[in-house]
Amino acid sequence: MITIVTGRINDTKTTRLIELHAKWGGDGIAAVKTMAADRVRGYDAVRLSSGERHRLALHNDNLPEDFKTAFAIGPYHFDEVGVAWVEKTFDSLLASAVSPLYFDEIGLLEVCGKGFSPLIERLLRSGRDLVLVVRDTLIDAFAGHYRVDAYVIHGRGGDGDG
Repeated sequence: MITIVTGRINDTKTTRLIELHAKWGGDGIAAVKTMAADRVRGYDAVRLSSGERHRLALHNDNLPEDFKTAFAIGPYHFDEVGVAWVEKTFDSLLASAVSPLYFDEIGLLEVCGKGFSPLIERLLRSGRDLVLVVRDTLIDAFAGHYRVDAYVIHGRGGDGDG
């Protein structure tokens, strides 16, 4: 089964993903905001089972001189090392029997076949139960790009399909 955690920007999608992991078990990655005062500085990739954390993306205002960009969208640059860690973590999870698997967040890059799109394709082919964060405005693009026709929406209202 594919469960999609959805909502608008800043609509507690990551928090709800973490809450579902606490309830259902499994493992995966949450993209947790890092803040500087009231501004988003970037995102860390956090492994749900262990809390292990790696820098995932930084706003272009915060890029250190030695930063290596794997890919970028808007003002956010994804760290080559952090991206590799996410992919390696999912390689390990896919080689195990862990389920469900959690991924935060499928965005515009992925529905255009970029970013983590190859990883998302592997997750979908795995046949595992998946819990995926997808912004509400991208659900149709997600379903169309990845040819997914069966999923349950876990919106802000809770545990249902609404």
